[in-house]
Amino acid sequence: MPRWMMIGLLAALAGVAIGLWVFWPQGDILNDSETVPGIHIVNPRLVGHHEGRRQWELRSARMHEQNGIVHMQTVSQGVIVNDSGGDLYFEADSGRWMRSSGDLYLYGDVTLADDDGFSLVTSEMFWTASAETLTAPQPVRIEFRDAVTTANAMLVDMRTDTVNLTGEVMVEEGTRTWRMPRLVYHLQDETMEFFGAVALEMGGGGEP
Repeated sequence: MPRWMMIGLLAALAGVAIGLWVFWPQGDILNDSETVPGIHIVNPRLVGHHEGRRQWELRSARMHEQNGIVHMQTVSQGVIVNDSGGDLYFEADSGRWMRSSGDLYLYGDVTLADDDGFSLVTSEMFWTASAETLTAPQPVRIEFRDAVTTANAMLVDMRTDTVNLTGEVMVEEGTRTWRMPRLVYHLQDETMEFFGAVALEMGGGGEP
């Protein structure tokens, strides 16, 4: 798996913030007695900060906050800020931010991309602030340059600098297809570990 892709994923981890600022220069606070109790805002821009530094921002078609939980509909223009360069961009059908724990959840058609052709698609992704992990519990599809990687689940651990792909992991690159139950990528020494039975398939008469 490309090292660049893993660096991008760590940038996503660092990008989820504990603090949250909300701006709605084009939005309106809803005052509808028939809506669910709480604060409702149309078209807000949410900016997450941690230790005084901007980490991420996004727009939502509609935001509803109640009992310390921020619910978002149609998450767009999401940006994970990477101070070393190479911001990441995300979108999702909906999102949920838990103010007490700092955990952030994205649901639906969740996408993560950059300016260099990296893209990830899944249906659910969440950041656990206390453990510093980014988890995709549903199947993921990652495309970068000539490689396509799929797996049933993904866990990125910021503390150990590892990326874990589990469940029918498949890496397709050209005529080669690697299959394995689990793949672990170590960011510090740029090595990969394959676990379980590993199979290499060749197609089209290509060279290994």
